[in-house]
Amino acid sequence: MCRQITEGTQHRGCGHYVLHWVSAIYDCEDPRCNKSSKHPDDCRSHNTCTMEYGPDIQKITAMNYEPCERCKISWAAGKGNRR
Repeated sequence: MCRQITEGTQHRGCGHYVLHWVSAIYDCEDPRCNKSSKHPDDCRSHNTCTMEYGPDIQKITAMNYEPCERCKISWAAGKGNRR
């Protein structure tokens, strides 16, 4: 299963990883993966092929000790639990 390599910030205040962009694609080289360069153009069995990317490979480019913006808003409104 091919995977997206993403870059983002890890927020230690809440534990969330906030994605900034996709920097690359990891090619699994599996002919049964629709996202792979090895998937044949004339594939006749798309219903058995993997159509989605696997879990992101997260590359942490910045560390923040505050909670992410969504958690700040949620906590300020009294919703959600703090870690």
